[in-house]
This record gives sequence, C-alpha cells and structure tokens, in this order.
Amino acid sequence: MYMFHESLRRVLGLEKFPFFSDNHVNDLHKKVDGIVRWILVGGLLIWWFIDAAVSPMRDSGWIAVHYLLFVVIGSLEMLRAFMEWRYGEERKRWILTAGNLAFGVLILAVLFTTDFLGLFR
Repeated sequence: MYMFHESLRRVLGLEKFPFFSDNHVNDLHKKVDGIVRWILVGGLLIWWFIDAAVSPMRDSGWIAVHYLLFVVIGSLEMLRAFMEWRYGEERKRWILTAGNLAFGVLILAVLFTTDFLGLFR
C-alpha cells in the first residue's frame, strides 16, 4: 500500500503529507466527517444490540464487525475524495485518495477470496 501510495503521489506530482494525519479540506469536511463517524458508530451499537437480542446464546456478534469497519473506512475515504475533488487546493489530491481506496479494496478482496492466500485453510 505504501509503495502504491508513494508511486501514485510522485506520478501526480503532489506534496507529501503525514500518512496518519487527520487533515480535513475545510470546516464543512470536518463537520460532515464527524457526523458520518457518529452515525456509523451508532449503527454499530444498534446492530450489536439487535444481534445480541436475536441470538443471545450465540457468541458470533463480533465476527462480522470487520464488514462494518470496511464500510466505515470506505465511506470516510469516499467522503475525503469528494471533498478534495470539490473543495481541495491541490486539484489532483482526490485521485490519490480514490486510487488508494480502490487499491485497498482490491487487496482486501483478493485476501478474503483466497483465505488470506491459503493461510487459513
């Protein structure tokens, strides 16, 4: 992922920024990002309570949480790409964000469809 990110950044001619930074494009992006995070955390809690109520004897409530986490991360990255496209100062930054998201989805799809390249058979 890092090599893909750096090579795409260099091809697009973009400046470096901290990899794990909480950089928002503007105040609107910060507000919408916070709202989306709260909605998704609330959805996670509601889903967990419904799952616990439907099947209280089964301890599989947290097995499928990774799917919801993928939805959370994917939606926040799509929001970032949209805000960078619409309001960003560096006009090509959204391509980097969308490319990283697409490459991450591709890697996860390959890993999950091959049982992590045969490690969990």
